[in-house]
Amino acid sequence: MLGVEKNEHSYAKLNGLKTIYKPENNAEIEKHIQELLAEKGLTTNDIDLVIYGINGDARYDNVYYDLKNGLLKDASACYFKHLCGEYQTASSFAMWIASMILKTQTIPASVLIGEQKRKTVKNILIYNTFLNTDHSVFLLSQC
Repeated sequence: MLGVEKNEHSYAKLNGLKTIYKPENNAEIEKHIQELLAEKGLTTNDIDLVIYGINGDARYDNVYYDLKNGLLKDASACYFKHLCGEYQTASSFAMWIASMILKTQTIPASVLIGEQKRKTVKNILIYNTFLNTDHSVFLLSQC
């Protein structure tokens, strides 16, 4: 299922990963996201879709909405925890969704927030936090 070498069956690439522990504010989170993208020669304009770990807990969901309506406002938005629940490794479920979207070029209506802004999906950012302590950013790209 996973490998280091690209082959004829490859359709998604984990292009980058960043973890953030107890960020002081949303500006710090945005800085880390922009650093990750810059390391890969990308900007927020290159992100076609963001998959957020929105779970309905009002204590922690504001960070997602701030990114969705601010730094990452030009990308389509999805969420996933309503399908799998909240747990320490929930980001792996989001990675599977992202991989399937890259493979099929279809965003399921069950995860889409609002409307799809771009027809082609080449770069997906996954942003997740667990109890607003452990934050992670994954960059998946089409092969």
